[in-house]
Amino acid sequence: MKHILKTKYLESPSSTFLIDLIKHPSGKEYLEITQTIQKPNFQTQHIKINPDILPELINILQELSNNSRVKPKKIKRWIWKEEIQQKIAKSYLIGVSSKDLAMQYGTKPDTIEKILINKNITLASNKPPKRFWRLKGKK
Repeated sequence: MKHILKTKYLESPSSTFLIDLIKHPSGKEYLEITQTIQKPNFQTQHIKINPDILPELINILQELSNNSRVKPKKIKRWIWKEEIQQKIAKSYLIGVSSKDLAMQYGTKPDTIEKILINKNITLASNKPPKRFWRLKGKK
């Protein structure tokens, strides 16, 4: 079982990124980046990176960013400790709505739902079931 030391959360208009610092059972640490693409049907992708190559990887990314003609958009950044994410997931699974959790943690229901999705928790519909009425005399 992986042990998550720290988590960072990034949100862009079409994707969310969960960046975890993980301690492997061997004692070594690595980064795991999980991207959830929201359209068309919530696809998830994972990448694991050895921390030894991070300085060079950061240099390459900065170089590519500096050479890019595209202006970066503002990205929302959230830091959620693993303990809080676990509490959110546990509360949701025992029946607390994402709206109530958002109020409790001072955020939006969308953010709570994205944390749950990144935890591989299927979201339940909050809509009451439709009632079907039958007219008298018709079967």
